[in-house]
Amino acid sequence: MEILVAIQACHRLPELKSAQRETWMQDAARLGVDAKLFMGTFERLASQQPRMETPVQQADEVWLNVKDWKPSLSEKVVHIIQWAYDHGYDYVFKADLDTYIRVDRLLRSGFENSEYLGWPVRPDGYGGLWRGRITYYAQGGAGFWLSRKAMKAFLEADQSHIPFSDAEDVRMGWLMAEQGIELTGDERYEPYRCPVVIPEPENEVITTHKCSAEHMRAIHKKFVA
Repeated sequence: MEILVAIQACHRLPELKSAQRETWMQDAARLGVDAKLFMGTFERLASQQPRMETPVQQADEVWLNVKDWKPSLSEKVVHIIQWAYDHGYDYVFKADLDTYIRVDRLLRSGFENSEYLGWPVRPDGYGGLWRGRITYYAQGGAGFWLSRKAMKAFLEADQSHIPFSDAEDVRMGWLMAEQGIELTGDERYEPYRCPVVIPEPENEVITTHKCSAEHMRAIHKKFVA
């Protein structure tokens, strides 16, 4: 089974990329799991102080032909899923750059029993109506799984009626539902409460979102120790 952990990243947050490489990405390499940082095209802004040096692409990075800014996140996800599908992966786990992942728990989570899995955002919670319809989706920052079947369904879906300016995780849930792919909810992927709810040796939390680089290193240190 070929698994890809795909991190929705950007060129402008080098400290978070360094923290991921120093922590859970080392576990991924040890366990034989492919983990890649997906960026868009690099643009230097005149307003940046200090000005960024032109980056050099690293071996664990994939540079996509899409803008590297927040309004392009949904479009970037389409490119990420296309890349994963084209490279023959059976499952992709997509998460954000400020997310810490326990790879060992990820692998034994039971993801292979679902097509689309993640922390469920429900209409009766902090989900609700999106463009006039009830939308049930997996929160994107903490990470969600797509099987190869789900990747194919997503890529074949008519995406023209949902603007790319909409949130990428809501779009995913909407399109999965239209394609007949049901969401499997799993609340071990913690989306909002780092450092309050984090992976620890005593619990079964798999990921935690909204981390700083210092949070990632502190979480990882507990497991290394």
